[in-house]
Order: sequence, then C-alpha cells, then structure tokens
Amino acid sequence: MTVSTQDTIDLRAMIAVLRRQYKLSLLTVACCLGMALVYLFQATPLYTATALVLVDPRTKNILTDSEGQNTQSQSDNARLESEVIILKSPTVLLSTIQNAALLADPEFGPSVGLMEKIKLALGIDIGNSDDQAALLAATMGRLNDAITVRRQGLTYVLNVSVTSKSPERSARVANALVETYIDLQVRSKVDLALGSRDLLQSQLDASRQSLADSEENLDRFIQNNIEQIRQETGETELGTLSARLRELEAARLSGERQQAQLDAALTARDWQLLGETLQNDALIALQNERAAIAERLSETDPSGEIAVDLAAQLQALEDQLAQTAQSAVSSVRADISAIAGQSNELRRELRTRVLSSQLSASTLTALYGLQQEADIAQRQYSTLITRMRDLEAQAVVQLADSRLVSPALAPTDPASPNKRLVLALALVFGVGLGLGLAFLNEYYVGGVASESQLANLLPISVGTVVPLTPALRENASVADAIIDQPLSVFSESFRKLRASIDQAHNSAEKSCKVIMITSAVPGEGKTSIALSLARTYAQTGKRVLLIDADLRKPALHKHIAQNPREGLQDFLIGQSDLNENPDIFVKDPQSSAVLILGGGRPSQPTDQLLQSDSFAALIESARSTLDIVIIDTSPLVPVVDARYIAPMVDAALLVVRYSATTQTDLRYAYDQLSTALPPKALALSVLSIDAQKSQSYKYAGYYTAYTVD
Repeated sequence: MTVSTQDTIDLRAMIAVLRRQYKLSLLTVACCLGMALVYLFQATPLYTATALVLVDPRTKNILTDSEGQNTQSQSDNARLESEVIILKSPTVLLSTIQNAALLADPEFGPSVGLMEKIKLALGIDIGNSDDQAALLAATMGRLNDAITVRRQGLTYVLNVSVTSKSPERSARVANALVETYIDLQVRSKVDLALGSRDLLQSQLDASRQSLADSEENLDRFIQNNIEQIRQETGETELGTLSARLRELEAARLSGERQQAQLDAALTARDWQLLGETLQNDALIALQNERAAIAERLSETDPSGEIAVDLAAQLQALEDQLAQTAQSAVSSVRADISAIAGQSNELRRELRTRVLSSQLSASTLTALYGLQQEADIAQRQYSTLITRMRDLEAQAVVQLADSRLVSPALAPTDPASPNKRLVLALALVFGVGLGLGLAFLNEYYVGGVASESQLANLLPISVGTVVPLTPALRENASVADAIIDQPLSVFSESFRKLRASIDQAHNSAEKSCKVIMITSAVPGEGKTSIALSLARTYAQTGKRVLLIDADLRKPALHKHIAQNPREGLQDFLIGQSDLNENPDIFVKDPQSSAVLILGGGRPSQPTDQLLQSDSFAALIESARSTLDIVIIDTSPLVPVVDARYIAPMVDAALLVVRYSATTQTDLRYAYDQLSTALPPKALALSVLSIDAQKSQSYKYAGYYTAYTVD
C-alpha cells in the first residue's frame, strides 16, 4: 500500500480548508455577534462614579509641629493597603447605609423575591419579612458588591468607585462612603485620645494621693519632732507656730464637720436644724413664720381664695428660707476656706523656717528624704495632669489622616456593558471559534471536501476524483456517461483511476486482476463507480467481470435496468458448478463487460455465503480466465461481508462521498479494510462528488432479522 505523508505546513491547503468551511466560520461569527447584541440589548447599563481620597501616613497633631516627619516606604504601603481594607469594612458599610438611608433605596435596599411576590398576590402570609438583621445583611452585601477600592499606582491616592444603575445614585453613595470613612477615622482618633485620658485618670488619682501622703508625712514629721528641732535650732518661735497650726487644723476639721451637717440639712430643706446650728435669728424667724402660715393653710378650705394666698405666701417664704440658708452656708464655707488658707500658709512658713535652720545630720537627712519624696510625687502629678490636659485638647482638635480631594461626579456614560469591547471580544471569539470549528469539521467531524483533505486523512493515495455528473436520461445510470460521453471529465476521471491501478500493477510483484470496490457507509456511489470502472477497462479490450457481491442490498441490476433470473446469492446457496448455471452471467448492455448480479434480498446471513467454497472457486476461476475482476462489496461499517472478500483481492478502492461520510466512519472503515487486505494488496481512495451529497445515509437497509457480527 502507498502511504502519503506531509511533514510541512501547506499554506494553500489551509486556505483551501477555510474556503471550503467559510460558511461554517461565518455562521459561527454571526452567532457570536448575535449573542453579543442580544446581551447588549437586554443588559442593564451600570454607571460607575469614582471619588479620590488622599491618605497622609504622617502622624498629625495640630497642637505640635509635625512637619518634616519622614515615614518608611514599606510602612506607607502597608498603611495604604490597610486603608483599602478599612474602606470596605462592615463598620464603614453599616454607617454608610445609615447615613445614606440605603435601606429605603430601591437598588441597594431589601427586595421581595419572586416567590414572595406570588404569595403576596395569592394573599398568603410570607412571615416575618421585616427581619432587620437579614435585611441589613442583604443591603450590606449589595453595597459591598458595588464598591471597588484600589490604590492608584504607587501614589497615596485611593480610587473609591461605586457602580449603580443610576449615575446620580452612584456619585451620591460614593461620596457618602468617603465622608463616612473620614468621619469614622476622626471619631476613632477622638475615642483613642479620650480612652487614653481615662486610662491616665486612675494613675492621676493614685499620684494625687501619693502627693498628699508625702506632704502629710513631711508635715507630720515636723509636728512630731518640733521640740527636738526647736532645741537643735534654738528658735523658740517654732513652737508657737506649731501650736498655732494645730489650732487652725482643729478649727478646720470642726468647720468641715459642721459644713457636712449644714449641706445635708440644706439638701433636706430642714430649715429648723439649719437655724439652730447656725444660730441665725433671721432664719429662725422665717422658719417660725413659715410654720404659722402652714398651720393656717391646713385649717383653710383648699378651694378658697385665702388658701391660694396662703400657699403663695408659703412658697415665697420657702424661697426666702432657701436663699437665706444658702447665704449662711456659703458664709460658713468661706470661713472654713479662710481657715484652711491660713493653715496652709502657716504650714509653708513652718516648713521653710525648719528647712532653713541649722539641724543635726540625722534630722536633716530624714527631712531631706521626705522632701524628695514630696518633690517626686509633685513632678509625677504635674506630668500626668499635663498629659491629661493634652489628650483632652487633642480629642477636640483631631484631624483625619485621609481627605477627599475629588468628589465623585455623576457619570454621563455607562461603565458596563462596554459595547465596543463586548462586540470586539465577540468578534475575536467568533473568529477564533469559527476557525477552530472549520478545522475541526474539516479534519475530524465533517465529511471529506477535497482531494488534499482525503490524502491527509488516509495514508493511501487518492486514485481519482469523480466529478459531479447527472444522469443523461431518466432512470439511467451515471455510468452510462463512460460510453455516451467518452471525452467528458467524468470519463477521464475513470481513465485516471485505471491508470493509477495499472501503474501500481506494473510496479508490483503480483498481478492486479481482482479489484474490490467498497465504502464506509451506504449511499456513497460505489456501484456506479464499479460499473464505470468495468466499462472503462472493457473499452481497452480487457475481458472484464463485474460481480455485485453486496448481497445485503444489491443494486447493480438497477443500473442496467434488468432483473436477474438467477443471481450470485442463488448460485452460492445452490452451491452448483458455474457450467451448470450459465444464467448467472449477464452481458452489460453498454459494453463488453460481463456482470453477475446480486439477486434478491437474502434469507440467511450473507457473510456465510461469501466464506463458502463456491464463492472462492468463482473468484479463482475468474482470475484464471479473465483480465479484470471487479467486485462491488457491501459497506465496511454496518456489515462484515467486505472483510471476508478483502483477502481474495489484489486491489481495493475505498469510495468516499463528497462532504457526506464522517471522518470517524472513514477512519474506522480504513482500519477494517487495511487489516483484512493481503500484505501486498493495493489500496486507493476515490472521492465521489454526488449530486445528492447533502442527504444522510442510514444503516437500517443493511440489517435483517438476524444479527450481524
């Protein structure tokens, strides 16, 4: 067998493939563009508005000079990436939903599903549809899907985009999101400052108590050792100052106790106790007058005018009593404050005079230690109080680290769908898919459409390409053109086929006398080709025998318009000698070729008949007495008959119908044929261009009631 190989890419063959498959490619492109147009027609336009936010990674404090602070690039990148995440955090989204009232928005707000709408239309209760948590979660999900936050290159600018069906809504939500993010950033810094202040408050209280204790320890040491100090210094006045200090402290403590009692009485509006405690005649007189009016009011008709006047007088006395009592208590408080001031002044004077005196080493060491503790406590207290005041001031004047540098504006053109991009992608995809389908259909799925394709598909030579030739007369065979039109392209194609066989015969060791003609599936024109080839050989003076061995569905008798009295099937069933059945041979009415027709429909498995000794004897007898024996066999795919004939032949022609035979069937048929042929047998393919190439074939006509192996 001859094997055709092609190691290089044939550009002309590829162009030819595209020309043959251009309809499929154009249809694919048209379908892709059509689907793209349908998508563009039905898709809802979406608008994207973008706001620009500038993030300053430097620490800002309006109370201090923070200019010129440098930050590291790596930390800046981390900070910007963190801000991108924060902008889409649930806290920011939730606040944006509240600030922009998105729960009531028709696009971002909760919507009723199809089933709920059907239930509402039927009057069915849909349950608790006002589940606030579920509605809020749904709104947050829609808002999160609509938001895109990304850093613009390596800058400190963030693009905050919101996509919506409405251009105005997209700009409004984008600006609301940025404003909410900046407000939360400032609030977070304020909360941090106030939280730090509250954290320092407990330390400040402890420091205040430590300061008071250290001061008290110093004063207590001086008071307890005043006699020793006076003796060491020789200053007698120190004793006098100490005694006076003790008197003032006693007076202060007594006043504070009295003050506590007065405050309690004032809160309870106990004017009697206040008057007796303060020994205030005016307050006592007002209280007595109040008691008298209250007694008269209790004895008077409540609905009378006198009762109204008495109630007014009683209220006026109450106000006067409160004012007088408040004034008296304030006077006592002022006296206590004056005593405390005198006590503090005297204490400082006593401490100063003691520390400036000539003391012994032990006393001076003890005093110095106590004074150092007091000084340290004072500095700590001053530091904490200063830091607290700074934090309180910072909480009032905090600035955001981010600011809106370009508010989002309502876009004029939709961001999606991008019509040009969609159409361009559809065109590119359609062209690519069309080319892929074209080559797929050419080489794997579709039928054979050219001689080069057939040569590339099967590893055997193409014997000829039979052109499209209609029958010259009604109910006539196209094979009649061999005789009626000997100079036609159709006739020349069979002379080319005969030449291909003869050239292979001359170069082969074995003579090429027995030729089988088969196909992959029914309806590929093998009977017409077999008859045409027989007549072509007969025109050269060869003794030709054409056998219709397609016993499943014989058709040769239709091409010569004769019904056989006895066919090949009858001969094989009867197993008689050729000399006893002269009626089996029929002369071709158009040439000198002799025909053996197939006969009627089989009543038993035909593969058994073709394996019989009678058929083998027929072939051997024809080989020994004739020049050319042509056997029209059954197709290879639906039945097995041709596989039993193949070992007896010298050459095999595999007929392929133009654009009809699938490549899968064709490859399968060739595998079966190449396996069954003798090692040195010739195999050629024939491309038959039939006028009925668009009609599909069927296997059903080749199957009978019995099972085909």
